[in-house]
Amino acid sequence: MNTPVYANVRKLYAHLVDIFEEGKKTGEMKPDLNSYAARDIFVGTMDHVVTRWLLKDMSYSLFETLNRFLISW
Repeated sequence: MNTPVYANVRKLYAHLVDIFEEGKKTGEMKPDLNSYAARDIFVGTMDHVVTRWLLKDMSYSLFETLNRFLISW
């Protein structure tokens, strides 16, 4: 927990919360959204996507697949 990587992850997590809070303020997200829960769902989804990609021997483009997922969502 005393590594630069962990410090960067904490910054990323804080930044994600800030993004969700800003979305609530601008009306792009529901005002009763729990920003911390949204962050956890987002990070969990990305973790799942990357883990699956690694288990499939990185046999496809992660970014192309991610773009298709985001467009359909």
